[in-house]
Amino acid sequence: MKTILVTVCFLAVSCGPGGGLQTGGMRDAITAEEIAAANAFNAYDAVTKLRPLFLQQRGSSPPVVYVDNVRYGTPATLRDISTTNIQRIEYIGASDATTRFGTGHSGGVIMVSMKSQ
Repeated sequence: MKTILVTVCFLAVSCGPGGGLQTGGMRDAITAEEIAAANAFNAYDAVTKLRPLFLQQRGSSPPVVYVDNVRYGTPATLRDISTTNIQRIEYIGASDATTRFGTGHSGGVIMVSMKSQ
C-alpha cells in the first residue's frame, strides 16, 4: 500500500504543470518570459540561472555565441547582451550547428534571438 501511495504521489508531481525557474534543465531554449522571471541583467546571468549546461564545454571547444544568426563570440560575450530585448536563447548541438554554420562548432552554438524593434 505504501508503495502504491508513493508511486501515485510521484506521478502526480511529475505530470503536473511546471512552475518556477528550471535551473539546469535539459530543454534547448529559454524564453523571454523565463528570462524576465529570472531577474537577470545580462544573457550570461540568465543562462547561468536557467540552463547552465548551455555553457558547458563539450570536447575541446566551448559553445560559440551567435546573435540573430551572426557570430558574436565566446560564452563570455553573453555578459555584453542586456536581457531587455532578448526574445529567446537556444542551444544548438554540434552536429546541427556544423550543418547550419560550418566547421568549428564542436562545442555547439548558443543562439540569441533579439526582439524585433
